[in-house]
Amino acid sequence: MTDPDKGVSRRSVLAAVGTTSVTAALAGCSDDESLTLEEADGDEPSEDDSSGDDAGSTDEPADGDGASQDEAAEDAETESATAEDDVDDIDDDDTDTDDETEGGDDASLVVEVYQDDEPVDGVDVIVDDGEQTLAETTDDGDARFEDLSPGAVTVVADVDDEHGTDELTLDDGENRLRLTLGSTSEREEAWLTVGQSPRAVNPLEAVDVNTQTVVEQAYEPLLAVDGSELVAHLATDWSRPSDRVIAFDIREDVVFHDGSPMTADDVAFSINLAIDSTQSDVAFDLDTIEEAQAIGEFTVEVGLTDAAPTALYSLAAYCRILNRDWIESTGVDALEAEMNGTGPFELEHFEADHLVEYRRFGDYWGDEPTPQEARITGASEEDQRRTALESGESDIVTDLSPESVPSIQGNDELRLETIPSPTQLFIALPNDEGPLASQAVRQALNYAVDVEAIVDGILDGFATPTSQPSLPGTPGHDPALTPYGYDPSRAEALIEESGESGAELTVVTPQGRYASDVEIAEAVVTAIDTLANVNAELELWDFARLVDTISSGEMADSPDAFLIGWGDVTLGGTSALENWFLPESPFQHFRDDEIEDVVLGALDEPDEGRHERLLEEANTLAHERAGWLYLFQYEDLYGVAEGVDWNPSRDGRVRLANLEFSG
Repeated sequence: MTDPDKGVSRRSVLAAVGTTSVTAALAGCSDDESLTLEEADGDEPSEDDSSGDDAGSTDEPADGDGASQDEAAEDAETESATAEDDVDDIDDDDTDTDDETEGGDDASLVVEVYQDDEPVDGVDVIVDDGEQTLAETTDDGDARFEDLSPGAVTVVADVDDEHGTDELTLDDGENRLRLTLGSTSEREEAWLTVGQSPRAVNPLEAVDVNTQTVVEQAYEPLLAVDGSELVAHLATDWSRPSDRVIAFDIREDVVFHDGSPMTADDVAFSINLAIDSTQSDVAFDLDTIEEAQAIGEFTVEVGLTDAAPTALYSLAAYCRILNRDWIESTGVDALEAEMNGTGPFELEHFEADHLVEYRRFGDYWGDEPTPQEARITGASEEDQRRTALESGESDIVTDLSPESVPSIQGNDELRLETIPSPTQLFIALPNDEGPLASQAVRQALNYAVDVEAIVDGILDGFATPTSQPSLPGTPGHDPALTPYGYDPSRAEALIEESGESGAELTVVTPQGRYASDVEIAEAVVTAIDTLANVNAELELWDFARLVDTISSGEMADSPDAFLIGWGDVTLGGTSALENWFLPESPFQHFRDDEIEDVVLGALDEPDEGRHERLLEEANTLAHERAGWLYLFQYEDLYGVAEGVDWNPSRDGRVRLANLEFSG
């Protein structure tokens, strides 16, 4: 039927509940039985449907004896006395209904609407006694009707799709009816627990995976990455009018959470704000973008500092579209605690360092997400995250280590999901001075470590040995390059050839930043120290101290060698090469003129094929010159509740709009 007030399509459920009085009509139901209500065809009840013995009749049996609703209605008057004894007297002290309606001129009725033992408000209930009366249930799930005529009464529950209807039942009570919506197979709320409590909802601060996950429930990019391919999102198409310009066609059917339409002006404003280093933490990752401008209502041109073929990947990873009018009226500081994006969820509640709650955005331009509500919480201890999953408090938990795998796989109510991480772990080998200035020494260290044994013994196989800075599946990764392999005899021979026999090396590792980081570093240092002609020792540093030290831009300030992880969430293949091998970066810890020239050439090459070939060449050089002691690419491990259909993403972000419930 069509709701006359709201004009939206709804599903209607009808039942005849009276001929002479409401109470008498329910005489056929015993204490533990209820009338099953059929789902109607969607038409308004006609006058014929609401009069006499045929009011709201169905073909379904109404009670355990197979009696139809018509038969129940016909016998209602004679059995009314019995009904007084058989039905439960639902407490109606809080109503103004009159229990003595038999034979009177008027009748009163309270209709309750419940689902899963909880009152449901906002459901339209119609009582048709010849003149249709409509009321909407209150917060208590009640709809009240006064001065009903003593003739036939039809109750119609006008249920929208939000509540779902597997089954509706009618429970009986004197002058008080309960419509019970059957449990829906669609769960309403999705819960995610991550390793770090949500600190911010500001997309300009989303430089770590956890914050990016929080932001991406409500904010969206122009382009997304599917596998290794860029695909349209808020932009429907894009082109390169020239080497240093990208043109975007903007989707025309998008509105922000405050209801205002998204235009090219919002897009250009968002890009220019994101590249402003005085206001944006993601500006560094968008440094090839010079300026954006709207050249029509739904067209934007982005100017680049060079050909920058990776700019599209950077925009997809780090730039989220904001509402210009809203930002200019409230100020950028509003982004710290409020959200006004275009995404499938809008912000309901935010507590910094604790909780983010969302509700489904009703005017979302894309496919409607299954969850009506979503929440993200953080738990720094892995045991806490695993307990949240096991107790049913969370549907998905992130940041699990291999130690949690047996308990997840041994629980029939849970499952393990894995995917190669965008993060790889390596030992940086600064080549500015000392033994590591020798290529032979750096190669020797790669041969000295049994990386496969570390992966199998410490990480239970949940990692893959690496051979180059660009990860598999990203542009420029060269699959022909294989890991060095374990060969300690060759390592010792290379040390002798280098003239650095007796070299001493200190390796620094952060403690607790990466899964099993200290144990991994200990295995690496032990292997190096086992060589007959090298002495190595390990130092443990706080992660913040290490980052501050190695990001100074001066290799001389750094430790001899250090364990570090690097993630390429852009999936563009250039992140590690740009940040660790180019002099413009504060993280450069390997100087090689040839590598620098090739990488810079790749970054200024607009032709996609030549761009990738140059990146492959850079990876080959980085492998041969042994710029790192290559370790492995992690596997991201997730715990997922049974009945939750969800697959992890290669960029490490969890998008709850992609989650569905199967039971």
